[in-house]
Amino acid sequence: MKGNGSSPDSGEMKKGSRRLVFFDLMTSGHHVEYLAHVLRFARHSELTCVVDPVVVERLPDYGVDPDDRQRARFLYPSREDWRRIRTSKTEMWRGCEELRVLGRVVEQDAIDVCYLMEMNKYQYAIGTRMGRSIPADIRGILLNPLGKTGKAARDFFLGARKRSQIRWMLRNRRVERVFLLNDDEKAEQMDKRFGRPGTFRGLKDPVVPYGMVCGGKSGATFIQKSERIRFLLFGSLSERKGVFVALKALNLIHDEMLGRFECVFAGEVNEPGGREFLKTLEELMTRRPMLRVLVVNRFLTNEETASLFSSSDCVLAPYLESESSSGVIGHAAMHGKPIIGSSEGLPGRIICRYGLGVALGSGDSHALASAMARFVRGELINVSETGMKRYVQERRPEVFVRTLLED
Repeated sequence: MKGNGSSPDSGEMKKGSRRLVFFDLMTSGHHVEYLAHVLRFARHSELTCVVDPVVVERLPDYGVDPDDRQRARFLYPSREDWRRIRTSKTEMWRGCEELRVLGRVVEQDAIDVCYLMEMNKYQYAIGTRMGRSIPADIRGILLNPLGKTGKAARDFFLGARKRSQIRWMLRNRRVERVFLLNDDEKAEQMDKRFGRPGTFRGLKDPVVPYGMVCGGKSGATFIQKSERIRFLLFGSLSERKGVFVALKALNLIHDEMLGRFECVFAGEVNEPGGREFLKTLEELMTRRPMLRVLVVNRFLTNEETASLFSSSDCVLAPYLESESSSGVIGHAAMHGKPIIGSSEGLPGRIICRYGLGVALGSGDSHALASAMARFVRGELINVSETGMKRYVQERRPEVFVRTLLED
């Protein structure tokens, strides 16, 4: 392992603090953001971070100053570690190689608690003899735990596989806490389902004030706002995010309405469905020349994200997955923008509970087209400003970190 040589200031530690390691070799989106929150707010614990060096370079973009960085010690996989990881033939074996790196850090530094900031890829490795031999408690964030996609046949088999993976992982009695984003109800259900009371816990996905990550800058010139009403579909542009539902809805809207709005798809185009999405969109725009659609096919900076949400009038979230949490909801609430989303599962419960917009049947392109048309005509979506503020307030970054660290 390679390190930066820095160590936490012992004056910052509270009595009885445990040695913690945060392990995350991914460098995209929320992975850097989550680590930044830990560095800013977990000042009472002795921290080690095992990350890709790229993450450290990006931390200042998320409000981490030099003093915050000095509170943690950063370690990086060696060249040989990376070779073994990158030549792994499957995601499962890659997870095993990565967990071996973590195991060495735990033994060398007498770590008390390991945090896996995305637990999914390590479930098999945690349940193996190698994983069970790691002498530390294990905590982690498990995304989309039961794998619901909105397709019944696929969900039957995927759900069975997901449940088996969790049972295998829980063979390791050092698994102390499994966090589920924004879903306290699911956590209670899974405690009972898997017979591990107190193991599963809801974790509110943090909503970050933009002044914290972009110094109050809004990047106001990014995609100049026209006179048209702007709908925004933001995030990974793939089938599961409902991009085809949105395209079908656009095709259903009457011609006389097309000149009154525009739609922005912003985020990296990903498979499954990415290339088909771009092809279908091109064909749609050829048939409907009055339709204005903009695609930003890349990762957006914090400033660009703030600008885009600020300049949009309504956010589209027609997700097909019913279990996945979404940071898009937080962005929309932060900027006071109504959401047109799916009624099923976790996103639907959040939209309805906080009054963040209108929730429609999952995959219902006709209902989405109708809701968009009503919005363009000036029929207001029922949104609770109080609910939006409460949603943001409950998801302050320091709350996120406190939940991660509490016993």
